[in-house]
Amino acid sequence: NAEGLSLISQIETRDTEAKQKEMDEKEASAKIQAGKAHYNRAKALENEGKVKAALNEYQTFVSRSYPGMSNEIASARRSIASIEKSIQDKIAAKAAACKSLAAAGKNNEAIQACEIVLKEDPSNTVAKEARDKARSIMQKELRAIYEDSRLEESMGNVEGAKQKWLQIKQLSFPGEEFYEKAVTKIKKYEG
Repeated sequence: NAEGLSLISQIETRDTEAKQKEMDEKEASAKIQAGKAHYNRAKALENEGKVKAALNEYQTFVSRSYPGMSNEIASARRSIASIEKSIQDKIAAKAAACKSLAAAGKNNEAIQACEIVLKEDPSNTVAKEARDKARSIMQKELRAIYEDSRLEESMGNVEGAKQKWLQIKQLSFPGEEFYEKAVTKIKKYEG
């Protein structure tokens, strides 16, 4: 009864192949559903204006190579390029603004604007150069005012010195060397 065994073997093989095919189809369907959900999540983030989060989602989506998603992958790649260009354009505009503030002598504002650019793009040379130039000029100005305040203080003119310390606070920002010295001096005399 070799024919019977052969027939049973063929039926078992066909059943096993059918079950495997069904499992493969379910797995592919699940991957497609997961891919659609992932793509829709990235699209929703982009529509909400959360461009950096959307960029990360799109990049992850493309890297996972979901099956049957070639149109969505192409769309995600276009969105990635568009978002990256948008981010670079915004950074360039902010860098130009920081450079413009430095050129106008608004050193405090320039330094702060440049720091914002450098948080987003640490290698931005325009922002680094403008920040360093503004910082150098501001340090010279503040040093001169601070030296004058010390002279006023040593001559007993605490009110004159206090005006100079207040001027330093106005021209500078928390964390800057002369700002902190001025705050310390003001506290000393105000108790």
